[in-house]
Amino acid sequence: MRPKQAYFESYAKEQIIMATLKLMENNAFDDITILQIAQEAKVARRTFYLYYNTKIDVLNDYYTVLTKEYDDVLAGNDSNGEDSAVYFFTFWLGHREYLELLFRHDLFYILVSRFNDYLLKVTYAGSSDDRVKYHSVFYAGGLWALLFAWTRDGFKESPEELAAVADRYLKDMLTASGERIS
Repeated sequence: MRPKQAYFESYAKEQIIMATLKLMENNAFDDITILQIAQEAKVARRTFYLYYNTKIDVLNDYYTVLTKEYDDVLAGNDSNGEDSAVYFFTFWLGHREYLELLFRHDLFYILVSRFNDYLLKVTYAGSSDDRVKYHSVFYAGGLWALLFAWTRDGFKESPEELAAVADRYLKDMLTASGERIS
């Protein structure tokens, strides 16, 4: 791929993602058409279909972009893992409008499904211990339940307050299961 073509692909996808999110601000997700997205993005309808099959694919692609951004945040922080919940909630507070859109359109499940896959890839890679997998999925579910409630209730608590709740439950869970914690 030539550099100019690579730029166009990235630019076109970005325009499609931003157009979809913009249209979601004032329209029911199910009522938004591919033609509307293409027109808002100022791309041809066939350009939409060059990159995506459905509107959900657009949201999944945006999640992939956010995952890369989240990886960069984690890579830039010296942490022993104890602050991961703080980073998680701080990161998503920075994307509050996106969370509110997904919540309003009953599409929050997209995040949960994709994050479970992401967390398993990060924490379970190379491990043969199924307990690691199940702890990761359980913890991810708890984080997302907190994120869902936080979004629903208008982000009243700080990321640090929510992280403390998550960490307390994780420690209680590990203590109850007989795992050693520090």
